[in-house]
Amino acid sequence: MLKNKYIKLASILLILCLITSCVISGTLAKYTTGGTATDSARVAKWGVNVSVVGDNAFKTAYGTTVVSSDTDSVVAPGTKGTLATVTVSGQPEVKVNYAVNVDLELTDSWSVGAGMDYCPIVFTVKSGSSVVATVYMKSVGENKNSALELELEKAIINALTGENTATADGTGSQHSVEKNAGTSLSSDITVEWEWHYDGESVGLPADAVNKDEYDTYIGSLPTAPTIFFSLEIFVTQIV
Repeated sequence: MLKNKYIKLASILLILCLITSCVISGTLAKYTTGGTATDSARVAKWGVNVSVVGDNAFKTAYGTTVVSSDTDSVVAPGTKGTLATVTVSGQPEVKVNYAVNVDLELTDSWSVGAGMDYCPIVFTVKSGSSVVATVYMKSVGENKNSALELELEKAIINALTGENTATADGTGSQHSVEKNAGTSLSSDITVEWEWHYDGESVGLPADAVNKDEYDTYIGSLPTAPTIFFSLEIFVTQIV
């Protein structure tokens, strides 16, 4: 009887030993091959701010020397003002494109003959207090207004970016410059206008359009010529 108990006890111990061996072999004796990859990222900073102010470029009165007879804003020899004030700031972590589009519309009445564009207004582009460019119509003739627009665009983008390498888009109505990621965009410019009644006294070049007889001609027309100015500035990520 006692012998049977020993046999049973030995059998139980043997089974427990076998079970333990299986468990140990299952946890310690196996091949493993693997790899782990981890990474993290944040969104690249944009942080570009563009402010364009220019809703009071032309006035109904310039002191007591030029006063409109109605509610229309007017321009005349001797008047001047600020077309736009532009501030750009930020340091984006992406490559960007600066685009400047100027729309300078002179009605057909700004003409001293068939197709002969005439604009005596001189535009000055400043970066801070420094003059970057003085833009003016250099001769009377056809399509001179379009050339004036493009020259003004290039002067503005030069003041904004410090580069004089702007290229026009396919329509020729917009100029742009690219800036690499991480470039600080910091600029503060103004675009001023003035109708000089005496160009020589302010140092205008001899080829600048500024003639009393032409001024008198367009000021005496039955339908008064009008001028419209629009400035668009966009900073866009280059993908």
